[in-house]
Amino acid sequence: MNLTERWYAPGVSTNKNTLMCQPGTCPKGTFQTPTTNYNKVDAVLYLDVGVNWNATPQTQFFAKVDNVSNVLPPIRRASSWSTRSLK
Repeated sequence: MNLTERWYAPGVSTNKNTLMCQPGTCPKGTFQTPTTNYNKVDAVLYLDVGVNWNATPQTQFFAKVDNVSNVLPPIRRASSWSTRSLK
Protein backbone atom coordinates (compact mmCIF):
# COMPACT_ATOMS: atom_id res chain seq x y z
CA MET A 1 0.00 0.00 0.00
CA ASN A 2 1.24 3.47 -0.88
CA LEU A 3 0.22 6.76 0.71
CA THR A 4 1.35 9.94 -1.02
CA GLU A 5 0.98 13.41 0.46
CA ARG A 6 1.07 16.39 -1.90
CA TRP A 7 1.22 19.81 -0.24
CA TYR A 8 1.33 23.12 -2.06
CA ALA A 9 2.39 26.16 -0.04
CA PRO A 10 0.42 29.41 0.01
CA GLY A 11 1.55 32.18 -2.25
CA VAL A 12 0.54 34.86 -4.70
CA SER A 13 -1.27 34.33 -7.95
CA THR A 14 0.12 37.17 -10.08
CA ASN A 15 3.49 38.37 -11.27
CA LYS A 16 5.76 40.87 -9.51
CA ASN A 17 4.56 43.81 -11.63
CA THR A 18 0.99 43.64 -10.33
CA LEU A 19 -0.22 46.74 -8.50
CA MET A 20 -2.13 45.97 -5.29
CA CYS A 21 -4.86 48.46 -4.32
CA GLN A 22 -8.09 48.75 -2.33
CA PRO A 23 -11.45 48.14 -4.05
CA GLY A 24 -12.66 51.27 -5.78
CA THR A 25 -9.23 52.93 -5.70
CA CYS A 26 -7.48 50.90 -8.40
CA PRO A 27 -6.24 52.84 -11.41
CA LYS A 28 -6.87 51.39 -14.84
CA GLY A 29 -4.66 48.34 -15.31
CA THR A 30 -2.22 48.12 -18.20
CA PHE A 31 -0.50 45.23 -19.94
CA GLN A 32 2.75 45.90 -18.04
CA THR A 33 1.14 46.74 -14.69
CA PRO A 34 -2.19 45.01 -14.09
CA THR A 35 -4.10 45.87 -10.92
CA THR A 36 -5.82 43.69 -8.36
CA ASN A 37 -7.14 43.96 -4.82
CA TYR A 38 -6.59 40.31 -3.89
CA ASN A 39 -3.37 38.45 -4.62
CA LYS A 40 -3.41 35.37 -2.39
CA VAL A 41 -3.61 31.61 -3.00
CA ASP A 42 -4.23 29.37 0.01
CA ALA A 43 -2.21 26.25 0.82
CA VAL A 44 -3.68 22.85 -0.06
CA LEU A 45 -2.99 19.26 0.95
CA TYR A 46 -3.89 16.26 -1.23
CA LEU A 47 -3.73 12.60 -0.18
CA ASP A 48 -3.32 9.79 -2.72
CA VAL A 49 -3.68 6.07 -1.94
CA GLY A 50 -2.40 3.22 -4.08
CA VAL A 51 -2.08 -0.54 -3.80
CA ASN A 52 -0.18 -3.07 -5.90
CA TRP A 53 -0.08 -6.83 -5.96
CA ASN A 54 2.36 -9.12 -7.73
CA ALA A 55 0.12 -12.01 -8.79
CA THR A 56 2.96 -13.81 -10.59
CA PRO A 57 6.53 -12.84 -11.49
CA GLN A 58 5.18 -11.59 -14.86
CA THR A 59 1.87 -10.06 -13.69
CA GLN A 60 1.28 -7.07 -11.45
CA PHE A 61 -2.06 -5.49 -10.54
CA PHE A 62 -2.31 -1.97 -9.18
CA ALA A 63 -4.89 0.68 -8.36
CA LYS A 64 -4.53 4.29 -7.33
CA VAL A 65 -6.93 6.96 -6.11
CA ASP A 66 -5.76 10.58 -6.33
CA ASN A 67 -7.14 13.17 -3.92
CA VAL A 68 -8.86 10.68 -1.60
CA SER A 69 -10.29 13.44 0.60
CA ASN A 70 -11.83 15.15 -2.49
CA VAL A 71 -10.33 18.57 -1.65
CA LEU A 72 -10.96 21.26 -4.26
CA PRO A 73 -8.05 23.35 -5.52
CA PRO A 74 -7.64 26.75 -3.85
CA ILE A 75 -9.67 29.59 -5.33
CA ARG A 76 -7.63 31.97 -7.41
CA ARG A 77 -9.37 35.30 -6.97
CA ALA A 78 -6.95 37.61 -8.76
CA SER A 79 -6.69 38.33 -12.43
CA SER A 80 -3.34 39.35 -13.87
CA TRP A 81 -4.78 40.84 -17.07
CA SER A 82 -7.43 43.25 -15.82
CA THR A 83 -8.66 45.28 -12.90
CA ARG A 84 -10.75 43.15 -10.60
CA SER A 85 -12.58 44.01 -7.38
CA LEU A 86 -14.08 41.61 -4.86
CA LYS A 87 -17.13 42.97 -3.08
